[in-house]
Amino acid sequence: MKAFNTVTGVAIPFRRDDVDTDRLIPIRFLRKPLSAGYGNFLLADDRFDENGHDKNDFVFNHPKFRGGTILVSGKNFGCGSAREGAVYAVRDYGIRAVVSSGFGDIFRMNCCWNGAVDQSGA
Repeated sequence: MKAFNTVTGVAIPFRRDDVDTDRLIPIRFLRKPLSAGYGNFLLADDRFDENGHDKNDFVFNHPKFRGGTILVSGKNFGCGSAREGAVYAVRDYGIRAVVSSGFGDIFRMNCCWNGAVDQSGA
């Protein structure tokens, strides 16, 4: 992973509390190989309708926020199960920083173990 001190980019205002790892990547996608690009499945139930089309009213699909690299969330981001796929989905989508007032402990550690954060300054 490429370390950074500063990240600049479009911030996606995803102002939800208690974003569960099961929401970040639904279990049905965890059977796919990592080479499938887990970023395609990030928040799939929120981003896409039952036919796989973008939901226009979801913030990730708004033209202003497409390709955003900073995710601004509410408290307790990444709570829930020990699903490493959630970290892969966030990283593979292109998110370089998640801003939250708190993180699920297991999600935070999975970020460290899977190279999603720079541990050199931690």
